[in-house]
Amino acid sequence: QEDREICMEFLYNFLRSQSQKLMFLPQKYFIGQTLLPSEIGYRPDIANFPQVVNQATRLQILGILSENGYHQASDAFLDYLESENWEIPLYASFLYLEEGPSEAFEILKNILVSTRDSKLKLKAALVLAFWGKDPQALTILEDSFSSVDRRQQLYLLEAMGRVASKQSLPFLVEQLKDPSKRVRLIAAASLLQCLYH
Repeated sequence: QEDREICMEFLYNFLRSQSQKLMFLPQKYFIGQTLLPSEIGYRPDIANFPQVVNQATRLQILGILSENGYHQASDAFLDYLESENWEIPLYASFLYLEEGPSEAFEILKNILVSTRDSKLKLKAALVLAFWGKDPQALTILEDSFSSVDRRQQLYLLEAMGRVASKQSLPFLVEQLKDPSKRVRLIAAASLLQCLYH
């Protein structure tokens, strides 16, 4: 138990002190991964791919902290949400992650309830939707939709599709009337996910 606490303390401090991009490298000869400075290069098919991998790596570490009951896991999540930039396609991180631990989702739900910062609340809802597929995020995604720019609206629509809840059907049907072809397209794709998930 004491060794675990020391490890969690190290991971927490490491995460807070490292501004450089990070990655996990799977090992060939033993079970586990090594945490390293990222050597990931750009890929033409995924925008900002090095930052996408960095985000995914940091979320994995946050998942480890929360799953092990680390007492400052909530602070670590807040640091993550405050530091991430909208310009990085947040949803892409979750293509590289398995569904996170339930302890992480409880922390995110607490942030949704406790924070008054609307931007922080929206980021927490996006992470909860993409990583946890949790319907609790949907109300915030819908309420925030009209106050964000067009690019961010696309993220929100994709997040609703990721949750795939019939609760989103009326909202998504309404977006099919939007003048933007891209909004209509993403809304339609998310609508199908909600109908047939």
